[in-house]
Amino acid sequence: MKCPKCGGDNSDEAVFCSLCYAPFTKKENEAASPNEPPSMSPGPEPVRTNPAPVNYNSETGGGSGLLKFFVIGIVIAGGYFAYKNVTPSFSVSIDETPIVVPETVAEKMQLAGKLLDDHDKARLAFLAELEKTKLNIKGFGPSGKYWKTYKKLEDNYLDKFNSLNLPCPQTQAAHNEPGYVEWSQYHAGRASEMLNKFNQRYKQLIDKTARSAYPSK
Repeated sequence: MKCPKCGGDNSDEAVFCSLCYAPFTKKENEAASPNEPPSMSPGPEPVRTNPAPVNYNSETGGGSGLLKFFVIGIVIAGGYFAYKNVTPSFSVSIDETPIVVPETVAEKMQLAGKLLDDHDKARLAFLAELEKTKLNIKGFGPSGKYWKTYKKLEDNYLDKFNSLNLPCPQTQAAHNEPGYVEWSQYHAGRASEMLNKFNQRYKQLIDKTARSAYPSK
């Protein structure tokens, strides 16, 4: 490209003359490179829009309905576990393992004493389980779970005790065994004392539960 002022030769891309430093106009640049495509001025930035959220509802089976059921499920589950932690379920373990019956009366007497001690511990465990449970008065009735558990506890002890086949204190066989009559009286006294203590606490639980179920006006 020639400079219109001094006639000096310059490159087509020059914006001023390299000899006289005269500036070239835009018209002169376009005339120097007629085949060059016109420059494109940048247009406005395209507006980017996020897709609108889909409005689900419970009628269409969409998101908000599922979220609602999900939240309700969490609330129900939380309430269940809270109930389990605050109100433990009633459960009593009963050892129903058969005993090995010894041969001598002396050994049977010793085992009978152990069975009574174990039974007293089982009764106390039964009472402790009742005391930490939210009781229902119906549980103490003939078909209630508390009564059924207690009856099972007593039957289990009596079955083991009767399997010892100890002689009746009024029989001659009992009198023939040294110290047996005295032991049987002592054993019966201990059993009666333990039962009376149990009955007192058991009755207190029944009375307390009944007052809660049927408060006086």
